[in-house]
Amino acid sequence: MPKKETLRSFCSLCDQTSEMEVVGLDKEIGLIWVRCPGCNGIFPPHPESTTAKNKDKSKKEGYR
Repeated sequence: MPKKETLRSFCSLCDQTSEMEVVGLDKEIGLIWVRCPGCNGIFPPHPESTTAKNKDKSKKEGYR
Protein backbone atom coordinates (compact mmCIF):
# COMPACT_ATOMS: atom_id res chain seq x y z
CA MET A 1 0.00 0.00 0.00
CA PRO A 2 1.50 3.37 -1.01
CA LYS A 3 2.13 5.98 1.67
CA LYS A 4 -0.53 8.70 1.77
CA GLU A 5 0.59 12.20 0.85
CA THR A 6 0.21 14.79 3.60
CA LEU A 7 0.61 18.55 4.02
CA ARG A 8 1.02 20.57 7.20
CA SER A 9 -1.97 22.89 7.44
CA PHE A 10 -4.05 24.89 9.92
CA CYS A 11 -7.68 23.97 10.70
CA SER A 12 -9.74 26.91 11.93
CA LEU A 13 -12.42 24.57 13.34
CA CYS A 14 -9.92 22.68 15.51
CA ASP A 15 -7.72 25.78 15.97
CA GLN A 16 -4.56 23.75 15.43
CA THR A 17 -1.92 22.94 12.84
CA SER A 18 -1.32 19.29 11.92
CA GLU A 19 -0.33 16.92 9.12
CA MET A 20 -3.37 16.47 6.87
CA GLU A 21 -3.99 13.83 4.24
CA VAL A 22 -4.28 15.10 0.66
CA VAL A 23 -7.68 13.83 -0.53
CA GLY A 24 -8.14 15.55 -3.88
CA LEU A 25 -6.89 17.88 -6.57
CA ASP A 26 -8.91 20.18 -8.82
CA LYS A 27 -6.73 20.11 -11.92
CA GLU A 28 -8.64 22.93 -13.66
CA ILE A 29 -7.58 25.52 -11.10
CA GLY A 30 -4.76 23.63 -9.37
CA LEU A 31 -6.47 23.49 -5.97
CA ILE A 32 -5.44 20.82 -3.45
CA TRP A 33 -7.93 19.46 -0.89
CA VAL A 34 -6.85 18.09 2.51
CA ARG A 35 -8.70 16.32 5.37
CA CYS A 36 -8.22 17.43 8.98
CA PRO A 37 -7.52 14.45 11.26
CA GLY A 38 -9.26 16.20 14.17
CA CYS A 39 -12.66 17.13 12.72
CA ASN A 40 -12.51 15.29 9.33
CA GLY A 41 -13.26 18.58 7.57
CA ILE A 42 -12.13 18.84 3.93
CA PHE A 43 -10.74 22.15 2.68
CA PRO A 44 -7.84 23.72 0.77
CA PRO A 45 -4.68 23.83 2.91
CA HIS A 46 -3.56 27.11 4.41
CA PRO A 47 -0.68 28.12 6.66
CA GLU A 48 -1.04 28.53 10.41
CA SER A 49 -3.18 31.52 11.30
CA THR A 50 -1.84 34.64 12.99
CA THR A 51 -4.28 34.03 15.85
CA ALA A 52 -2.83 30.58 16.53
CA LYS A 53 0.72 31.95 16.41
CA ASN A 54 -0.20 34.68 18.88
CA LYS A 55 -1.82 32.13 21.23
CA ASP A 56 1.34 30.00 21.19
CA LYS A 57 3.48 33.08 21.85
CA SER A 58 1.23 34.11 24.75
CA LYS A 59 1.46 30.64 26.30
CA LYS A 60 5.26 30.72 26.13
CA GLU A 61 5.35 34.19 27.70
CA GLY A 62 2.88 33.26 30.45
CA TYR A 63 -0.09 35.32 29.22
CA ARG A 64 -3.64 34.00 28.98
